[in-house]
Amino acid sequence: CERLLGEGHELVIVDNFVTGNRKNLSVFSRWPGRFTFIEADVTKHLPVGDAPFDQIYHLASPASPIANRGWAPQAEAQLEALGVLD
Repeated sequence: CERLLGEGHELVIVDNFVTGNRKNLSVFSRWPGRFTFIEADVTKHLPVGDAPFDQIYHLASPASPIANRGWAPQAEAQLEALGVLD
């Protein structure tokens, strides 16, 4: 995200903080007005309206080995599959 912002892109960042931390958002204060944060579950409908997006990056996943403590395989598969459909 930092690289994309540094290159002049505008970002919409979505996280539900299941495995993340709000403190990680503080770095984006260097680019005021160039990012929008939405606290949401990507497997649900996202409140972005009809905004056009040039690219979508799915960078977070509880399926990673470190974060994968206590997640059911079905929940992981749902996140990976449905998280990019909306």
